[in-house]
Amino acid sequence: MRFSFHQPPLLPPPVTRRPIVTTVGTAAVVTLAALLTPPASSAFTVTADTEKQLCRVDPNSPSQVRDFWNKLENDVRKARIAEIDKASPGFAADLAAYESGAKGAPTVNDLQQRITNTGGQEGLGMLTTQTAADAGIDAATDPGFRTEYTEQQARTAAQDIGDNPAAAISGTLQNQASSGMRIDALRSELFSTRAADYNSAQQTLKTNLTHCADELADARPMPWQQKALIAAAIVAVLLVGVRAWFNSRKPSRHQAQR
Repeated sequence: MRFSFHQPPLLPPPVTRRPIVTTVGTAAVVTLAALLTPPASSAFTVTADTEKQLCRVDPNSPSQVRDFWNKLENDVRKARIAEIDKASPGFAADLAAYESGAKGAPTVNDLQQRITNTGGQEGLGMLTTQTAADAGIDAATDPGFRTEYTEQQARTAAQDIGDNPAAAISGTLQNQASSGMRIDALRSELFSTRAADYNSAQQTLKTNLTHCADELADARPMPWQQKALIAAAIVAVLLVGVRAWFNSRKPSRHQAQR
């Protein structure tokens, strides 16, 4: 049976910064793309493998939680670009020209300088549409990515979600926003307005994880001790039945006296 995570994290997903490489002159500069990456197990479809007693994670499956974070990041990026464009008219159009590779488009240096001139602290890579996948970063190859969970691990993950997983995420984002970078503040603000959606998705995930664990438990071979007890109980019931049948065939005292 397949359980699709129409929401989704397990433990609140850590905020991670994914590197995106841009070129300034002849030097390669690694900037930090603000991408929130939820745990793999919370973001993908899980299949209960009853034969091997494992919940398997498909990293290529659709995920509402992944869509949640992608939309949030896209909206954060657009909001920040709009702010810079207001302070430096034409910035949004120039950035779009740069991303499309249009002839005569501004250089990385030009665009980065305009961000700095408006008081922005962001690297250009934080404002481009380049994703972690575009940068060659694949969650499925990350050492921390897990594609298999035992029954107990699935139950623990479901329990760790809690009743209000958005609270922990919100706190993490607020701490990050305290660094003073405007894009981080925008992310925290937008997430707070969508916390209910996030929680709803997590509760669905919690149910799906539990169902997967239950399916593994139902399919697990019965221990020999339990089988022996059940067999003994069945034999006892049969003996009682046989004895009752024999007793019913014996003549009563009244019948014997006749």
